Amino acid sequence: MRHPRFIVGVCAFGAVLAIVAGVPFGAGSIAHASSPEAVIEPLNAGSRVAEFDSTGANPIDVVAGADGSVWVALFTSKKVVQLDKAGNPMRSVALAESPSSLATDGAGGVWATELSGNAIAHVTAAATPAEFLIPTPFSYPASVYDSGDLVFFAESTKHLGRLNELTGHIDELAFTGTTSPVVVTGIGNQVWVVDDRGDTWALDQNGENPVAVNLRGVKDLQLTGLDAGTVRGLTTTNEGVFEFSRSATDLQSARVVGDRTEITGVAALNGATWFADAGTNTIGWVTASEQAEYAVPKADSGLSGMTVTEGRYIWSAERWSGKVVRIDTQAPDVERVGGADRYELAANISKASDYSGGDNTVFVVSGETFADALSAGPIAAAHTAPVLLTARATLPGSTKSELMRLTPRRVIIVAGPASVS
Repeated sequence: MRHPRFIVGVCAFGAVLAIVAGVPFGAGSIAHASSPEAVIEPLNAGSRVAEFDSTGANPIDVVAGADGSVWVALFTSKKVVQLDKAGNPMRSVALAESPSSLATDGAGGVWATELSGNAIAHVTAAATPAEFLIPTPFSYPASVYDSGDLVFFAESTKHLGRLNELTGHIDELAFTGTTSPVVVTGIGNQVWVVDDRGDTWALDQNGENPVAVNLRGVKDLQLTGLDAGTVRGLTTTNEGVFEFSRSATDLQSARVVGDRTEITGVAALNGATWFADAGTNTIGWVTASEQAEYAVPKADSGLSGMTVTEGRYIWSAERWSGKVVRIDTQAPDVERVGGADRYELAANISKASDYSGGDNTVFVVSGETFADALSAGPIAAAHTAPVLLTARATLPGSTKSELMRLTPRRVIIVAGPASVS
């Protein structure tokens, strides 16, 4: 999962060098990990990251809306807000009590659990939300899932709640064979539940025929696909994030993100597993061979939840900062490099780049005119080689130091004796 990477200099002449120096795509932005436990330093996400005001206090969850928008649960403010893809507020809907978790309704609206209000709420295009009180007091609904005409939610009273959207009637289904459910989701005609011991169960939509799934210690569960009877998904535990597939006869599970205890959101996108880590204040991704993570600009932001929009944007809520953060997975990496003068700038661009795929060649051009640099650029890119600058009669110290660091097999001077002697 590589992305274009551009290095931008701070002066006009250096900017020309930055463009033509042949920097390989993705260079320096990705770690090649031999195991999910490989540790890398967080990267500055640069142009990929944007933070937006959630317009309220304590944003605790985020889910996808329509047309690239997102819904955000504001716990302290007792409302849900809708932001467009650019982070601009579209709607703000007040609830009777604080929303604690969200789920998309598949039609652009959103469901919210009201933990202290013992209710669930449905926010649509209507002016006011529809709020449904749960019959059993103190049920503390913790999670909600919309399967179509039926909406399921977890109750702390050892019940699985089921709302019929057409009639507004709530059934509280006995959750036999386990403790209270805390996470509920589903796929196809299956409902999957995680109980407060971290055990996972698959049921039918009547809450019957529970089948224990051999996934233990689960704190969160995301189902990502169903193909020919095989369910695929991601689980979060105290040991990290696991990718699994389960058929009628087999269960396969492998850890993809390890040695992390504060993962607060996961998502699957284009073959990569994305995660929000509140402990390190980073958002990262991992594939079978590569991984990277990006530092969130706001320190100690309290990352919470994760969702994907338009197959491109990764979103997470920031509980303590009152913001939401968005990662554009298709934006290029942009890194700004400076120097005391054009000679040092060219040397610093060389240091910031990865020329491991080249043939150990360095191109040297005049730093006093730009024509030779323009001529050398394309051939330097073809050789995956840096372009360094020199004065006409003397070799600047920064250029000399970089040549000594690179120890090239070949140095090509692109200039006549009038320019470089």
